Amino acid sequence: MIGDMRSLRRKLGPLLVLAAAFAAAAAAAAEPDAADLSEYRALLESGTLNNNQGRFALAERDFRAAAAACRAALGETHPHCGDALVRLALELSNQQRYEEAALVFRRAESLVDRSDSPLDAPRLQSYRAMDLANQRRFDEAFAMIAAANHRREALLRGFVDAVGKGEAGARTRLDHAMADLGHGLFVQAGLALRLARLEEARVTAHVARRLILASKSLPAWWVADVDELLARIDLKEGKGEDAERRLTKALETKRVALGNTRAVALSDLTLGSVYSGAERDRAALAAMRPGLAIVRDELDQAPGVDVERLIPFLVSANKTAAREPERRGALQAEMLVVAQLARSGAATKAVSRMVARFASRDPKVADLVKRAQDAAEARDRLRLALGRAAISGAGEATLAPLRRDFAAATQQADDLWQDVNAAFPDYGRLAAPRPATLAELTPLLAPDEALFHVLVGEEQSFGFVVRDGRVTAAPLGIGAAEVARFVRHLRQPFETRGSKVAPFDLAAAHALYTRLFAPFAAELAGVRHLVVVPTGPLLSLPFGVLVTAAPDALPPDAYDRVAWLARDMAVSVMPSLRGFADLRSLVRPSLASRPLLGFADPAFAGSDEGGAGMAALDGLCREGGAVPAAVLRGLAPLPETAVELRRVAEVLGASDEDLYFGAAAREDRLRSLPLDRYRILYFATHGLLPGELRCQGEPGLALAPPDRDAASPEGDGLLEASEIAGLRLDADLVVLSACNTGGGGGAAFGGESLSGLVRAFFQAGTRSLLVSHWQVDSVATVDLMTRVFEDVAAGADTAEALRRAQIALIADPRTAHPFFWGAFTLIGAGTGRTLAAETAGFRPSEVPTTLGKP
Repeated sequence: MIGDMRSLRRKLGPLLVLAAAFAAAAAAAAEPDAADLSEYRALLESGTLNNNQGRFALAERDFRAAAAACRAALGETHPHCGDALVRLALELSNQQRYEEAALVFRRAESLVDRSDSPLDAPRLQSYRAMDLANQRRFDEAFAMIAAANHRREALLRGFVDAVGKGEAGARTRLDHAMADLGHGLFVQAGLALRLARLEEARVTAHVARRLILASKSLPAWWVADVDELLARIDLKEGKGEDAERRLTKALETKRVALGNTRAVALSDLTLGSVYSGAERDRAALAAMRPGLAIVRDELDQAPGVDVERLIPFLVSANKTAAREPERRGALQAEMLVVAQLARSGAATKAVSRMVARFASRDPKVADLVKRAQDAAEARDRLRLALGRAAISGAGEATLAPLRRDFAAATQQADDLWQDVNAAFPDYGRLAAPRPATLAELTPLLAPDEALFHVLVGEEQSFGFVVRDGRVTAAPLGIGAAEVARFVRHLRQPFETRGSKVAPFDLAAAHALYTRLFAPFAAELAGVRHLVVVPTGPLLSLPFGVLVTAAPDALPPDAYDRVAWLARDMAVSVMPSLRGFADLRSLVRPSLASRPLLGFADPAFAGSDEGGAGMAALDGLCREGGAVPAAVLRGLAPLPETAVELRRVAEVLGASDEDLYFGAAAREDRLRSLPLDRYRILYFATHGLLPGELRCQGEPGLALAPPDRDAASPEGDGLLEASEIAGLRLDADLVVLSACNTGGGGGAAFGGESLSGLVRAFFQAGTRSLLVSHWQVDSVATVDLMTRVFEDVAAGADTAEALRRAQIALIADPRTAHPFFWGAFTLIGAGTGRTLAAETAGFRPSEVPTTLGKP
């Protein structure tokens, strides 16, 4: 609809004139006369206000309650209840819970399809577009919102005609139509800006503004939102003065209407970006600090903000630090905190929950917290099951018991959380996300350790090194697209099939190392253990395969002579700086009495030529049902993994009765064991990558299939992330020596694919994981893991043990290619020698020495 700007103005101009002439204050949407929907309307109003203020968790609560109130008043399947579900779905999306949002959208669609209001279908389409935008699928989102607005335009013309004919209720319907189209065009303009279609964005935003002004039912801050969008367009076009004028006025309106809330905070950040772009750095910092404080204080109610909203602050703070050396230390410490306000993934939250659970120091309290966490997970799974059943058209015989189970699970979770709050009042504070400060991080680092946090933005990125009581921040001069190209290129040899391993681009590995680490050469001198907190595409690359010196003088295949980063320092990875601080300072080492529990070489029987077995498993739609045993049985056998596990068990002194192979390596056997009695859990098997979103697929580990098809997922042999999260561990380390032999999900663990399993195991109760990023070589892995655990048994930190094992393989020209040694990454804070134990208040003699001997 917006392709031709002049055509757009011609088409909508008459509508705006008529709309302004006929608009009146809107009443509530048409509702069934017989029902008392006062509670429903109040909850919708409260949820809308919380949404406008950016308090998405509170908005979710209100819209859930509104949907329940509607069902109670009108019945389970009344079309009028679709509106609350549409709003609820968007709040879930706003909190990055996309799979759950997709399910609720589908439930809403089943109601909206039967609605007699013509506005409902395009509204659902608009909210789906916003969900796609949250997932950064901007082209798809733009196409969907444009289609929705095209439908609204036709409806608006019809309502204008109805008003002209004097039809009853036509003015109210016209006002709602104007409001919907105005909001839809506002969203469309924002997406056009995101796609750099600036003229289209400007024209669309102006039309949206006029429609919103013409609708008498909308609050003043809607106009302010459009003005802020126009200011952002001004800024992109280099019109800084226009942007500042618009923003200042819009910010005043929003501050009066909404107070110090997230919506106002985002406007503060936008105004600051205007000043930053004009190189008015002091004004930029002053404008953004109030907004950043609001974002920080409301992290428990709303996720962090997009990286791009933080970059202008970091740019201005960095320039100010260069001009004012006496303030450099304070400014760079502030930059470190600000960088942590970027949106974070689920693994970060899982670490916080695990930390809060173990921080009580009382095993009974830790058990109570785990039971409450499991109850909350069970409640959420039942909510999803109830939603799926409703969508599928299940009858009352199916829905009624699900409702009863859900109500009982909700009550149980509520009761347990009340008990947690009474027994452990600090839980909520510890589990809530919050940035880590330099003062918190400094005492947790040994003299030869450093933290490296890299924040990847679209056009600009920043790196931070914490060492020796200081933080050094620097722009990296590389954006997300270029980082992604580097990562894809460097991973390609590990994902390409053939009889020989493809060459690894040493020059590219050195170029990326230089882009990331060159600004910090002095700070990293002498570092023996580097803890990396990556973001964006860097989540998919093990840092040890980067090259620290130019390989120009080397033959292309002289991998044993390359200056790999792994030669210089041990590397471990953490999802967040806060997770590192809490793991080091609050969590004791495992008190489990047994060294190792292992599962390897499950009873798979397929040849799996071309990855057919894994492709079948990857493509399986597993909406709450069990995986057929034949699908798992068709996976390729992994006989070398039995050798691997036996070697590791011998080194650690584990009992044969704690090792499970072949048909014994089953999921039901795993569930029957006291898992919290083992310090290390070891899985040497196939890993499953997430399936398509429509199937609600999730990553998992393939264990031996049962003799016949299981009645439920709990015993089908596929241990999925949601099931792992419900396990009860007290582990120092979980090893995922897993490989995906191909299939629809690709051949590599990494990035978001791996983060689902990482999140699940952290939530289950491990302090660290040793994971593989790509399909590993079986023989080399046996050698690597044996060496790792020989050093671990001798008292080495796991990260250092991994480095030594990698160096040993590099020294042999036959295994020097990073395919053989580079796949594994340690995710965790490391032991910090005796530091973690001392900080946590334990005497060294009380610390188990299987991992990280003091």
